Amino acid sequence: MDVTMTISNAEESIIEPIKAFLKQISPKSSLSVERLYPAEKVQKTEEELAIEERRAKVDALCGGLSQYANPKLRKKEKDAWAMAVMEKYGVS
Repeated sequence: MDVTMTISNAEESIIEPIKAFLKQISPKSSLSVERLYPAEKVQKTEEELAIEERRAKVDALCGGLSQYANPKLRKKEKDAWAMAVMEKYGVS
């Protein structure tokens, strides 16, 4: 029995386990496991690299002030804007 399988654009990390699995399930069969190709590594454009760099900077800043947070005031965060307007303008 011959089994020929071609998987293109596969993650490199899954190619070896697929080969091992195919050889294990049918050791007497002729398997063409050499036709498993890793995904092509596409070069990123300068714009994509700039976006990723910007996103990394923003992610690094997120939570940067968390050391100053007051957990007791978290419950009031949801209503903070409404409370400030009521306090400033006397609106109820």
